[in-house]
Amino acid sequence: MSPRDQHHAPTFSPDQLSQMFATCDLTAPQGQRDATIMLVLIQTGVRVSELCRLRLQDIHETSLHVAGKGSIERDIEIGQGVHEQLQFYIHHVREPARPDEPRVFMNSKDQPLRPRDVSQIIHEIKKRSGITDAGLSIHTFRNTFQLLRTSRGTTNE
Repeated sequence: MSPRDQHHAPTFSPDQLSQMFATCDLTAPQGQRDATIMLVLIQTGVRVSELCRLRLQDIHETSLHVAGKGSIERDIEIGQGVHEQLQFYIHHVREPARPDEPRVFMNSKDQPLRPRDVSQIIHEIKKRSGITDAGLSIHTFRNTFQLLRTSRGTTNE
């Protein structure tokens, strides 16, 4: 076994994910946004930069169209639950100052979220959840997605 095979990327446990989702106040727009962000991250494995660039027109019933590293565009399959949560967030929670704002996720100043904003959101959620492991970061969602995907026996992007 090579040293690379022995290295395990940090992942969230089911309990940690439950704790993090439980800290989102779903009666508040910010809580709905944060829960939707975590759901998209854990269920799709998108990079945080892809999440931040997600536009309304990129959301389809069974997929998200994302612009990834090196401007490579790809479609990522989504389940019904992710689609329904995104639609709920967009149509009942999201209230951009400009009606023509294409970005899905905005900050409290009505600006599109940046990767560092999402990192800060996740940091605050971890803190409220009592998760203190410094090795768990925004990228941990991607690692956890990969682990779940591998355990289900699906490996295509």
